[in-house]
Amino acid sequence: MLSKLLRPEVVSFINKQKKKKLKLADFDRLLFNKTNYPNIPIELVVDQLKARQKAKKKLPLWYNTQGVVMPPLLSMEQSSSEQAAKYKSKLAQGNLAIDLTGGTGVDSYYLSKQFKKVVYIDYNKDLTEIAAHNFKLLGASNIEVVHANSEEPLTILSKGVDCVCIDPARRNKEQKVFLFEECSPNILSIQETLLKRAQTIIVKASPMLDIAKGIAQLINVAEVHVIAIKNEVKELLFIQKKQKQNDITIFARDLEEPNHFTSLWSQKEDTQQGELSAYLYEPNAAILKTGKSDNLASCFNLAKLNKNTHLYTSNRLEEDFPGRKFKVEKILKYDKKEIRRSIPTLQANIAVRNFTDTVDEIRKKTGINPGGLTYLFGIRDIDNKPKVLICSKI
Repeated sequence: MLSKLLRPEVVSFINKQKKKKLKLADFDRLLFNKTNYPNIPIELVVDQLKARQKAKKKLPLWYNTQGVVMPPLLSMEQSSSEQAAKYKSKLAQGNLAIDLTGGTGVDSYYLSKQFKKVVYIDYNKDLTEIAAHNFKLLGASNIEVVHANSEEPLTILSKGVDCVCIDPARRNKEQKVFLFEECSPNILSIQETLLKRAQTIIVKASPMLDIAKGIAQLINVAEVHVIAIKNEVKELLFIQKKQKQNDITIFARDLEEPNHFTSLWSQKEDTQQGELSAYLYEPNAAILKTGKSDNLASCFNLAKLNKNTHLYTSNRLEEDFPGRKFKVEKILKYDKKEIRRSIPTLQANIAVRNFTDTVDEIRKKTGINPGGLTYLFGIRDIDNKPKVLICSKI
């Protein structure tokens, strides 16, 4: 693959296409007319161009470095973003790190900033060739690239490994999977071997995986990191240590926000329910994923609206709360006429939490259109009665 993409005529063709704002129809047109370009591997070129579009935000260093060849689109989709890779790389330091599932190479690249040497391993020969090519252009001279099945090196790894990073493939015969035992490699079958050789293992899991299940299946979990970007959970990381841990620390971090949350896994949730007050709070998605949002609310002395609703309230504005904050303007019954009177523009951003109707059903019943600066929350109060909150975002 790499040799084809580096041919001068192919590089020139890609550079010309890069200058255009290509859409799906343009890619289809290139594929349909591929016979017009007998010396150009159009399928590979289209994949490169699509991968470049994804890399613009996800891997800007790759996107902006002259001569970098994009990993295949499928690898780009599972790849960590540069933001997440930077965060992950700071979870361990030392002399030697092994990236058992190298993929796009972004994790290896940022690990190379924290370790004297990094070994990138991938079973896909095309990916290893592309990674080696890109590492040279990116100036990462302390990364060794190895083409091998991620389970092959386990028998020859020395005991001097400081950190192993693993991101099992979450596709099985074109179907997305998320349980450890469904992914490849299966971390559950190799973790004991890894822990004999490494001080730390960083396991990247699907955001869909239940944290409690992950902790139960993995050995010696010391930390769990939930990483979000712009209120969307992107990565779930389990940090395993060679030695058994007394407790597990949970970190929830939105990389676009200044405030974050830390809790012990053993800490019981403890917050009081209360009547709706002047301000409404919704924890960041990373915090909600941890299942510890009530602990956060206790730290800020917030009351919970309903035992089954992860929304909180207070009379005083808590500006440092890590999540969305709203000023409650009106509290209404779920009544079409009352809602329409309260929103003269008939425009609002609608969300429901433990409510009787869905967002679509509310819009259909009330005629409220998307958009605007008003926020409408469908909730159940402390008495389990459906209420509508008209809010403005802070």
